[in-house]
Amino acid sequence: MPQVVENWAEVAHHSALRLRTESAAQGGIPAFDRVAADLAKVGKPTGQAAGAVVPLILCLGDQHLSLFGTIAQFGTPEDVLLDALKIELFFPTDEATRRFLEDAAA
Repeated sequence: MPQVVENWAEVAHHSALRLRTESAAQGGIPAFDRVAADLAKVGKPTGQAAGAVVPLILCLGDQHLSLFGTIAQFGTPEDVLLDALKIELFFPTDEATRRFLEDAAA
């Protein structure tokens, strides 16, 4: 991942925190705990503290794509299986990324 994700330390740290939170909320999920421990080995990011949104900055050759993610969840599902379903959606954080994605989709 570090070869593709420019801000890997920041993303890994945030992902480890998120997995630990999800695991704790569900009473412990061993797979989440293992992955969180692996991600924590990357170390904490250095430099400026993260803001409210941690961007995912991908490097594809000379192109840098900056995205932010949101997690959607069904609030009052009728089906118990939908209660645990979460969908992560990514959106561009800048005009260059938006254009790249629109061109790729065309």
